[in-house]
Amino acid sequence: MGEVVKLVTFLGLGKYEESEIKINGNLLDGCVKNDDSQDIFCVRQSIFPLALIEYLNHIGKQVETIFFLTKTVKESKTWDECRRFLRSNIKDFEIPERRIFK
Repeated sequence: MGEVVKLVTFLGLGKYEESEIKINGNLLDGCVKNDDSQDIFCVRQSIFPLALIEYLNHIGKQVETIFFLTKTVKESKTWDECRRFLRSNIKDFEIPERRIFK
């Protein structure tokens, strides 16, 4: 694998549904190329950061992922899914639960 990329993201308790995610390689780094060789990456994934990691691996990047999440999220199926998918190069930082002030 090539260079190491750090991906910093948040994970919540929302209802994550599978989506088809398409990334046009010609738009990477804000550069638009006007040629016909569009390198479009397509993947089905329910958690967007995982799709982004798949894309970065596809273009030869090694990804170290840093998740910010609450204790409640850490005990969720969503977090289990992320850990199973990533297996390594993953760090997590616990953040406070949301407080509702009345």
